[in-house]
Amino acid sequence: MGYGASRAVLAVLLFLVLAAPARAAVLLDQEHYAYSDGSLTHLIGEGVPYVAQTVTPLGQGLLARVDVYVYTQASYGGDWTFSIRAVDGSGVPTGTILASQIVNSADVHPVDFDFVNPTVVNFTTPAAITAGTPFAICVSPNPPVYGAGQGKGYWNGTIATDPVHYAGGRVFSSLNGTSFVAGSAGHDLFFRTYVDGVITPEPSGMAALCLLALACRRRRRIRRREVAIGDAAPANVACPHP
Repeated sequence: MGYGASRAVLAVLLFLVLAAPARAAVLLDQEHYAYSDGSLTHLIGEGVPYVAQTVTPLGQGLLARVDVYVYTQASYGGDWTFSIRAVDGSGVPTGTILASQIVNSADVHPVDFDFVNPTVVNFTTPAAITAGTPFAICVSPNPPVYGAGQGKGYWNGTIATDPVHYAGGRVFSSLNGTSFVAGSAGHDLFFRTYVDGVITPEPSGMAALCLLALACRRRRRIRRREVAIGDAAPANVACPHP
């Protein structure tokens, strides 16, 4: 294959690599859920307005969605605030809000003691998370009022004696949304987190990239062989006249 043809092939392969689209995947990252094994029902609004669960992510990217097993009482028709909070060095949620989404009660599941249907929260402006750096999922009525007889809903989960636990966090609560207090040891709330930002090349792009690498390698070998032959060729010798 001549140099002109080689260059043409390399150009086509490079175009395939650059033109192949990248696919962003929204993937399940962390989960704590046990159908029918949850013994914890954490009230929201009756004693405290803010309830949170800390999470330690495995992946990193944008926290596009969370599923939380939060349920609204029929007597409450207002809004809910679902926020992602920064966590301090001691693993305690802080007042720093990384992302927030307001959801109407019509989009929050009604009372469901079977723990089957979660409330799905898609963040319009997702928080950027880093693998191994904890954050907190925080839920509160909007506005965050509380007191006797002012229960708005609850968040299901597990207690220490339940068969399943989440090792990457624990439950917290707060009266003001700034200072959080840890719940009992071994208490965790049901959730799922989904991370967006895992980029995977299309198969066509990967194949083209491999072909490009092989073509470059082959061209270098041919080039070296031609240079070696040129160096070994004898110089022209003038023939003497008879």
